[in-house]
Amino acid sequence: MIPITIFYFFEQASVSTYTAYFQLILRNKGYSHSLIGLLMAVSQIATIIVPILVCALYDRSGKPKRTLLLSVMLAFAFYVPLALCDSLLLSFISIFISAGFFWALNPLYDGLSTRVLGGSSSKYGYVRAIGASGYFIILLVFGLLGFPNETDNVSITITLSVILGILGVIILSLPKSWNSEGLPSKANGIERVTLKEVLNFKQYDKKFLIMMGIIAISRIAQSVIDKFLSAYMTEELHVGNKFTLLIAFAAVWDIPFSIFGGRFLQSGKIKAWCMVFLSSSGLAIRLLLYAFFPTIVAFMCGQALSFLCFGAVQLGAVRFISDNIDEKHRAVGMSFYWSVATHIPQMFGSLLGGVIVEHHGYTTLFFSFSWFAIIATILCFAFRKVLSGTSARHEAVLL
Repeated sequence: MIPITIFYFFEQASVSTYTAYFQLILRNKGYSHSLIGLLMAVSQIATIIVPILVCALYDRSGKPKRTLLLSVMLAFAFYVPLALCDSLLLSFISIFISAGFFWALNPLYDGLSTRVLGGSSSKYGYVRAIGASGYFIILLVFGLLGFPNETDNVSITITLSVILGILGVIILSLPKSWNSEGLPSKANGIERVTLKEVLNFKQYDKKFLIMMGIIAISRIAQSVIDKFLSAYMTEELHVGNKFTLLIAFAAVWDIPFSIFGGRFLQSGKIKAWCMVFLSSSGLAIRLLLYAFFPTIVAFMCGQALSFLCFGAVQLGAVRFISDNIDEKHRAVGMSFYWSVATHIPQMFGSLLGGVIVEHHGYTTLFFSFSWFAIIATILCFAFRKVLSGTSARHEAVLL
């Protein structure tokens, strides 16, 4: 359990660095909100396609170290021109490749952890709490040091190189015993993987698709926070480089929730659908706070709900998938969750959000997107009997 915990600590540290400054490096290049929204939508398209292919290949090879290290190397290699080069065409190409391979890390980790931890929600909760600590600590350090400078893409790139370098070393030290048998391959050792094969919805049961659909609607609302909050803090709240402290404040609430939420799920005291319900309702409240109370105090109250907006849905989704996807195909199942139920909605949110901010401002953005969270909350409650119904383990399995 220790190796997976250390890996997740630094994986989340890299996620906090990558995401906190992602919109800012584009703004620093002088791009408009609409163009930034378009570029982020392109990155979301990449996070739909690339992780599915990477995870499908990992399922067949059963070798996590090779796949994880390749993803880290390509993510950073194309982050450099994205942050430092002026060519718009190169920005589109770089953001597609960098974001695609970077966000392949999450489904790879989730698929690996559910196998290594034996599908235990309690253990996963503890590991995720350590990961949240990594997310929190690195942002706290950035805020206290005042480095990297949020207006300087060079300092941001240097910082990310250090964090990803450490993550690469951790990956190289992962136990060889984590290698799995993999899926049967063709005679030449390579089996062709296609998106059509992975995205065949007929191989998933009704309950699984309903859950993913509800999560997808809520993730449209979450896209506002993931993609536009850093700019909102620096442009509207005028907090400068201290914006990382406000993100760290949000992350710290996720640590105890991950521990106790995981234990409650494991013991059966709370169902996976309840976690998604709590997430959607908390997200709606958070966005409405931002919309109608544009003050630093209200903003911090909204930040305190972060553990519901992401932590709850993550715990619930991982538990749900662990119960409904066969172990050998779990990385693809997690990729389906991240790509179809998370990144496709966020692509839509990025495109629409950029236009709304440029023409109507942040208040309209937060209020309009809160309705997606409200709809997801209503649907989750309406389908609670279907989502909590008992079924054979691995019923929704890739055949």
